[in-house]
Amino acid sequence: LDDSRGFAFLEKAAKQGFPRAQFAMGGYFSSHKNDLVTAYVWYALARKNRYKQSDQKLKDLAQQMTPEQLAEARQRAESNTPF
Repeated sequence: LDDSRGFAFLEKAAKQGFPRAQFAMGGYFSSHKNDLVTAYVWYALARKNRYKQSDQKLKDLAQQMTPEQLAEARQRAESNTPF
């Protein structure tokens, strides 16, 4: 399976609410895309679904983000349409 197809499956699972997939999406956006805001939103969704490792990831990301990025990420994470 190539990466783009694998990503499509992962994204679909994450959007369907699977916390492990949401957590993996957070990792993808923080490490491969350097998109801390989107990564934060995915980790926050995983945490809402009780994925325990999300707490530490959210703390780590928050320390790397500007106040503006953090505010945007938190706002998106709380909205009904984060993506």
